[in-house]
Amino acid sequence: MNITYVEGDATVPNKIDGINILIHVVNDIGAMGSGIAASIKKKWPKVYKAYNDLFSEPAYKRLTAQGQIQVVDVGESLFVVNLFGQSGVGDMDGFAPVRYGAIEEGLMKIASIINARKGTEQSVALHMGRIGCGLAGGSWSKVEEIIHRVFSTTKVFIIVYDFPGSAFNP
Repeated sequence: MNITYVEGDATVPNKIDGINILIHVVNDIGAMGSGIAASIKKKWPKVYKAYNDLFSEPAYKRLTAQGQIQVVDVGESLFVVNLFGQSGVGDMDGFAPVRYGAIEEGLMKIASIINARKGTEQSVALHMGRIGCGLAGGSWSKVEEIIHRVFSTTKVFIIVYDFPGSAFNP
């Protein structure tokens, strides 16, 4: 497992032959109004609809609990994963809304799905921005460490996109 860094937009992934998974971190309050979530909402309305529908379910607290994932097939061998790894939005009493344990738990679920496919010949690529580090306020070094720990034994390509002009790509 290696992480490749590229300049670009994660919503226009450099897809491989095989399965492509775009991962982004979402909050637990039903808002997809900023950052990559807003871009995903605009490009693939069905991803937002699936996410928003969770909040109308009677069991939404369980369905949107930190560490849960929601996988949405957007076609052309691309799946978008809503990973619940952010509590609320904005700075809360001096604390960033990122939840590292939830990101790790969600990534472990994704790794488990990939590992369950052992024996298949399809390659898998994970596409993401620096998840949990934009509006959620996380530290990339912490998230990168989690990614390495979770996927170290998983046969997967990981591509991290730095949007031109972002804080990570001045």
